[in-house]
Amino acid sequence: MVRLPLTAALLLALSTPALAGVTADQLWQAMRDAAAAGQGTLTAREQRSGSQLVLTGLAWQPDLSQSGVLRIDRMVLAEQPDGSVSVILPPEFPLTILPDPAAQSTPVVFNVAAPDLAVTIRGLGDTADVAASASSISATLDEDSLRRPEVEVTATAALAAADLALHYRQDLASPAASVDGAVSLGALHAELRIDTPQNGKGTLNLDLAALAGHLRAHRPASAAPTHSPDTPPDLPATIAAFADGMFLDAGLTHGAVALLLDVVNPQDGPVYLDLAAESGRNLLRVDGTAAGFDTTLGPTRLAMRLSDPAAPIQELDLSVGEYSTAASLGLGDLVTPQPWSASHRILDLALSESFWSLADPDAALPHDPLTLSIGLSGLWALDPAALKPGWVAPSPDAPPPLTTLTMALDDLLVQAVGARLTGKGGLSFDMTDTTTFDGAPLPTGRIDLAATGINTLIDRLVTMGLVSPDDLTGLRFGLMAIARAGAEPDSLTTALEFRDKGFWLNGVKIR
Repeated sequence: MVRLPLTAALLLALSTPALAGVTADQLWQAMRDAAAAGQGTLTAREQRSGSQLVLTGLAWQPDLSQSGVLRIDRMVLAEQPDGSVSVILPPEFPLTILPDPAAQSTPVVFNVAAPDLAVTIRGLGDTADVAASASSISATLDEDSLRRPEVEVTATAALAAADLALHYRQDLASPAASVDGAVSLGALHAELRIDTPQNGKGTLNLDLAALAGHLRAHRPASAAPTHSPDTPPDLPATIAAFADGMFLDAGLTHGAVALLLDVVNPQDGPVYLDLAAESGRNLLRVDGTAAGFDTTLGPTRLAMRLSDPAAPIQELDLSVGEYSTAASLGLGDLVTPQPWSASHRILDLALSESFWSLADPDAALPHDPLTLSIGLSGLWALDPAALKPGWVAPSPDAPPPLTTLTMALDDLLVQAVGARLTGKGGLSFDMTDTTTFDGAPLPTGRIDLAATGINTLIDRLVTMGLVSPDDLTGLRFGLMAIARAGAEPDSLTTALEFRDKGFWLNGVKIR
């Protein structure tokens, strides 16, 4: 390690912004207060050694209504020259769980290894400031501590994490409140194995890679105080606060994840579950420009095996190329047109033949993967009257208080069992005319739909006995009423058009 010269180190320290100091005693009291707030207790023997507060025999009972107690032999709270406190644990130590202290039960011990764990506290309470890092942390069950002469059981349990980094800082005491936190984990592995002669045996494995999460928020001094649930929010004040920098940004992402559950029970039989996903994300952000969220799961597969005679499906294997749902709503001043969008996608959902053997035992249908994808976008603007004092929101049955509303069907794809439906188009709505269409805003625009394989699908459903001859006639006439034959074999098209305060279906005025 390269050491800075004394002068350079002093200059560096002087250039660092001053932080409110934290003492070891304050931190220890805050830890006990937190335990008490959770209806529990935290106790230890205390000994001062210069700038260090040495705690031995720590015992944490999370809930006094329950009897479990967690124990750690030693922890040191070391005060640093910069006003922070370092939490120091031994590189290796036992974590003891006492299931029932009153009954003097035998403790269960986990051997913990955290050779380079670093935890630093720079603030408490409304100005909490915490940082932690470790290249590796592991906890392994001491199998000897679990052995009981009266019980035949063998168990192993282990948890290991790599490349942990965490920071959390909040300032709730200042007029301009803020929160800034992030956590990342390079890899996580957990496993549990239990074997009992009477009740069977089971295995649970979990692997997770590249976990990252963040939480950032800011409330400017100009923001209105939090309103009560009985009082509607002040929209003009909220808009002003967003314009002044208020925001919320939260997210959680991960790489590959795998979960394996394998249980063999003499009474109920085996249960097997194997789940794997390549990636995933959950994102949420609200600021002065927009509010939106995005939930996405990458390529995923699931395998399940059961032996319960009452279960309709004993085996199920499925895979999906992508699952996602997202939405965004432009904000700005709310009264000028703002963009919005929404989408939902399930791509390439494939089911195993064990499922199809129940749903389609004669293989009358194509067993192609299913896809459902829809994407919408448009513009919207709030009625300025909604921002005036004393405004009362309309009833749920009334049209929304908008002056602008448009919708574009950017993407529509439904594909399954040999049939396919696509669509494009768009509509705009006249929010001042709610009489022409019986209370709904007057639409203008056109949506075109195209389908292939529908007639073939109907024939297959008849073969399967799912559509009777009588129903078939009605179904054919229904299709003729709403669709026209397309240019390709077994294709249909439908045009929905709103113009001149009327509705046209395939060029025929319906209303």
